[in-house]
Amino acid sequence: MRTCPKCEICKPITIEYFKPNRTRPNGWEVWCRECFNAYCRARTKARPDLRREKERRFAERHPEKYAAKIKQHRERTKERGGNKYAKRNIEKTRLRERLRWLDPERQAYDRARWERRKANGYNEHEQERYKQNPWPKRLKELRHRTLELSAPGIFAQEDLLAKVQYWGWRCRYCNIRLTFATLTIDHRIPLSRGGSNWLANLVPACRSCNSSKHNKKEDEYFEWLKND
Repeated sequence: MRTCPKCEICKPITIEYFKPNRTRPNGWEVWCRECFNAYCRARTKARPDLRREKERRFAERHPEKYAAKIKQHRERTKERGGNKYAKRNIEKTRLRERLRWLDPERQAYDRARWERRKANGYNEHEQERYKQNPWPKRLKELRHRTLELSAPGIFAQEDLLAKVQYWGWRCRYCNIRLTFATLTIDHRIPLSRGGSNWLANLVPACRSCNSSKHNKKEDEYFEWLKND
């Protein structure tokens, strides 16, 4: 048994109540797990840059361990049915994401991260990956644009692909055959004109039609095609 100097409660010296720490003489943290976690959360909230910098150093020193850690986290999240809190609190989650992207400190961190990747030749690697499979990046850009415009609506990737399958992997406007390399997602009512990001407002389109449609509504674009 040991008394935590923070909360002054006597607890068993087990992994349930104390965190292991090989740098300590007895191999355990001085504070109990509950107090130590509360301290870490408060420190991270006060200085989020410290945690990001720590993760960056770990990723640079141990890239394989970091990749395995991220993969394990994704698998655990998938087994639990995804982020249940985000699904139950969609508007809160979207607001938090918007504020995070608009945070000057976050933007500065992203710029510095981009410069490091550029110096290490990572951008060329990303460009090659994008050429082979542009779909993940396009999906990310679609969600990012929705956050910027504060548009309502959220979807799962599986549901979106099911809708693309419903349209037979063909462009909604010219009926050309689509692949992951040529697929883009269009908003029937553009986000700039009050459209949403719900599945009912999303259709598959080729890049040519998506670009020429611009900010027209679906019926306006079909009318424009007739007169073109």
